[in-house]
Amino acid sequence: MGQIIRLLYCTFNYHMHLTYGKNPNYWGYDERYPKNRLPYADTLKVLNIPDAATAMALLRTDKIDLMTDLNWQQADSLAKTNSDLQQTKLPAAGYSVDLRIDKAPFTDINVRKALQMALDRESIAKNYYGGTVDGKLAGLVSPEYKRWCTPYDEWSQELHDEYSYNIIKARALLTGAGYPNGFNTNFVAAANMNLNLLQLIKAQFLDVGVNMEIRTMDPGAFSPFAIAGKQDQMTYYQHTAPPFQPWIALDYRSKIPVKFTFNKDAIYNAMVTDLETNADSSKPKQISNEADVCSQ
Repeated sequence: MGQIIRLLYCTFNYHMHLTYGKNPNYWGYDERYPKNRLPYADTLKVLNIPDAATAMALLRTDKIDLMTDLNWQQADSLAKTNSDLQQTKLPAAGYSVDLRIDKAPFTDINVRKALQMALDRESIAKNYYGGTVDGKLAGLVSPEYKRWCTPYDEWSQELHDEYSYNIIKARALLTGAGYPNGFNTNFVAAANMNLNLLQLIKAQFLDVGVNMEIRTMDPGAFSPFAIAGKQDQMTYYQHTAPPFQPWIALDYRSKIPVKFTFNKDAIYNAMVTDLETNADSSKPKQISNEADVCSQ
């Protein structure tokens, strides 16, 4: 029996909706029920409702069938009020803190290591994300893509130490780099990004004397600004990925118009070039693993 599926995308800023109609000549059958020809639905309506509260109210009252990109608080609220709703976790696009490593103070790798050590990820995972994530680190490739990266539990002890929360070591590294009292810096982000998380990062950086000013821009203006590398210090960018996840690595090679970090590391560039040119061979997983470790 045909039906209409009402799907909600509530996080986009564009005012739009899409309606998909059933292809009566579609050839596929349901693998679980081989006699059933697909698709089951006659119509799929994709709506955009930017206000999350409105979207959740529509989901609670059965006005829409599916809602994506909820945060853990919203998901918890729905679980309490609408226990009949089915929920599942999906890998999401990741946000990155991108430093211009061609400009002081980030030209010094010890400054970059100090900022890593200033972040208490376990606390962020437990308190900010409500324990819905484990707080384990990942490189440029999501650990959801098995064998394309080296998972955190298999990192070397040296890498574990460099990414562990350690205020004393972070301050020592800054002192050795010539910043015993820390330094001032700034962060550019789109106004619709997760600014609460940025405020948390700012507070933790202050613990080692790094005072980070958060500068926000209109979302439409921010993306071309960041891609062109017009920031003078740091940017906060959301990296989406196609099914072939390792291609995020391309965002950080030198020979590309995108300027997030102004990376000029010859070893990493060679790995990414190798990954691109060997995409149809048996080598990509091995190269991706090597590039993933190198990027850390």
